[in-house]
Amino acid sequence: MNMSNIFAQQKNIDDLSEIEDTVNRLDSMLNKEKSQLDYIDEEMDYIMKRNGSSKKKRKDRKTPKFWIEPIPVVVFACNRPESVRVHLEKLIKLRPSKYRFPITVSQDCDNTQVTYQIKKFGNQVEYVKHSPGIDANISIPAKFEKFRLYYYISRHYKLALRHIFSKHNYSTVIITEGLGWMMTRRTWNELEPTWPDGFWDEYMREPAQRKGRQCIRPEISRTAMMKYGRFGVSKGQFLRSHISKIKLNEAFIDFSTLDLDYLLPEPFKKSMEEEVEKALLIDIASITSDTWKPEKEHVKMKIMYTGRNDFIEIAKAIGLMSDFKIGVPRTAYDGIVTCVYNNTRIFLVPDRSKVLKYDPSW
Repeated sequence: MNMSNIFAQQKNIDDLSEIEDTVNRLDSMLNKEKSQLDYIDEEMDYIMKRNGSSKKKRKDRKTPKFWIEPIPVVVFACNRPESVRVHLEKLIKLRPSKYRFPITVSQDCDNTQVTYQIKKFGNQVEYVKHSPGIDANISIPAKFEKFRLYYYISRHYKLALRHIFSKHNYSTVIITEGLGWMMTRRTWNELEPTWPDGFWDEYMREPAQRKGRQCIRPEISRTAMMKYGRFGVSKGQFLRSHISKIKLNEAFIDFSTLDLDYLLPEPFKKSMEEEVEKALLIDIASITSDTWKPEKEHVKMKIMYTGRNDFIEIAKAIGLMSDFKIGVPRTAYDGIVTCVYNNTRIFLVPDRSKVLKYDPSW
């Protein structure tokens, strides 16, 4: 009799446990469905509003082009809790939708204060914790031992991007950690097999990865360095001389109402070549003279450079960053650096008879 009672009680416990598991699964499914419905509802509202505005601004296109899939934003975090908090507050404030722009915070350091700050945002962000680089047994050549942290960063990038593209299967990602840039899954699939142990940013500039491709960017930056940047791994390199002076955009632009086809490779290349061709040739001594003034408003000028040393001299004279990464000048498009000096548009253009392409030895 006692054994029967025990079996009956155990069966009841098993039944209750099974019911509990079923309820949890159903709750999870309902939550996912609710999130999806919220996303669809918000997306429809977004599309309707945008279609309404496009009729006023763009008569030549009834339906504006826009990315219909979610675009995740990845925030890299390690050991700066205040920086992470401010960073996330700004992102959440600026994003129009948490479904269209889900935020993933990736942390690889065991800093409990950073973890605490991230978790305060609750379901506004996804929190992903990796084991710290110091425990990863990374093989670092003796001559690069002082750059150990750059190897931790490269590992962290690989882990975070795998999470985005393999676990979530997103088609693109926006990456923020003081820098801000975007990459597609297609590009990641190409890069992942050869992703380096360290110095990932220089790896990205190497000819084997570039394959003649160019990066394009808004001239008025959408990201800028916060004060916490001086405490990063690079110890605020170029912060005072250049990076802190980057002008952050303040004007809202609804790019969804604009025709951005001119940014595609062929139209952009053609437009750039035409602008450079029309620009008036000038030498650096003339344009940096105290007495120089453009002959007319909105005139565009170009300065030719004949090699590495010539470029450095010109760049320093007009206040540009003069260093190279694998032979690529900062912000260059096919060797052409664009800036505004004395209210005049300037193109620094390679003399193609002497500088045919990027030279990694620079």
